[in-house]
Amino acid sequence: CYIGISACENRYELSSIPSEKMQLYTKWFDADKIGGELLLRNRRDGDYIIINDDGNTQKLKSYFINANIDKDKRDEYLLVADGNHILWIIDGRISSHYKINHDTKKILEITYCRKEV
Repeated sequence: CYIGISACENRYELSSIPSEKMQLYTKWFDADKIGGELLLRNRRDGDYIIINDDGNTQKLKSYFINANIDKDKRDEYLLVADGNHILWIIDGRISSHYKINHDTKKILEITYCRKEV
């Protein structure tokens, strides 16, 4: 079973934007592991991501510091969030918790499109 979600920064039909002017990001997640309502948003206090298959967590602030992302740019990153648990830092990594594995029964596909500046 596939469920598709599209989140577009600008409201254009994909076919109306020349492909050289558009960036697409697509990720796949284990849909059964999602506990609540997904939100597309910027960072908030208490956000975290699971960084490995052992379930180790990292605060989003620490992730940004370790990834050398400028302090001024951190609020510009869009996140797909399940409460404070970050599924996907768009244009970055996904949480290990939601990765697809051999036990996955339902897959959630999320595509984000951004018009290049």
